Amino acid sequence: MHWHLHSSVCCAHGTFLPGDTVTLHGLQQRADLNGRVALVECHVSGEGDAARWRVDPGGTEDCLSVKATNLRRHPRAPYVVP
Repeated sequence: MHWHLHSSVCCAHGTFLPGDTVTLHGLQQRADLNGRVALVECHVSGEGDAARWRVDPGGTEDCLSVKATNLRRHPRAPYVVP
C-alpha cells in the first residue's frame, strides 16, 4: 500500500486528500445536500469505507463530517489558460 503525507494527514493511496472536489450522495439526515459539489478539508476519523471527512459544501452551509461512502470524486474542470 502506498501512503502519502499531505497537510499532516496520512492517506492511503486512492482515498481523498484535502482540496479534492467531491459530490455528496446518499446522505439521509441532509438529503437536501445530495448532488451538491463540496471541497474536502481534512480527514476526521476512521479508515477505508468507515473514514469520515470534513467537507465544505459551500454557500451558507457549515462544514460537515461525512462518511467516505457518501462521497464521490468530482472531476475537476479543466484549467483554461487565459
